[in-house]
Amino acid sequence: MGCGKSLLLVVLIGPGWLLRFWLALAVLSSIIGGSEFAAIGAVVFAFAVVIKGGNILMGEEKKEPDHQRYSGTYAFRTGSEYPYDWDRIRQQALTRDGHRCGNCGSNTKLQVHHIVPLSKVGTNQLSNLRTLCLDCHKRVHPYMD
Repeated sequence: MGCGKSLLLVVLIGPGWLLRFWLALAVLSSIIGGSEFAAIGAVVFAFAVVIKGGNILMGEEKKEPDHQRYSGTYAFRTGSEYPYDWDRIRQQALTRDGHRCGNCGSNTKLQVHHIVPLSKVGTNQLSNLRTLCLDCHKRVHPYMD
């Protein structure tokens, strides 16, 4: 990135991501104008834009992130990195783990956890997945919604 520009990354995960994507594009293009707006890439779950003059979401006075979840680096995710067959892979992990939490043994509110996060170049391979109940998953990711 050149001088006077910063990278803004907006993560769009979950239901309604397409609507949030188009709303974000409309707001950004109206704020900074078409000539200053350069889309670097639109991918299935994330997109980034370059904004001239600094980051409009984090003012200069903001020294610390709101919480730890957003303090790390983010990786771009394409359709091939977050496969369409996630449900099948998730079911394989649940079956392998006997539909029980790997920490406490609970069989309710089960989720599949990436041992090495995708943002840290983890994979969706079964060897990188672990079944956790919601409570144990929240202990691993304290700021998880």
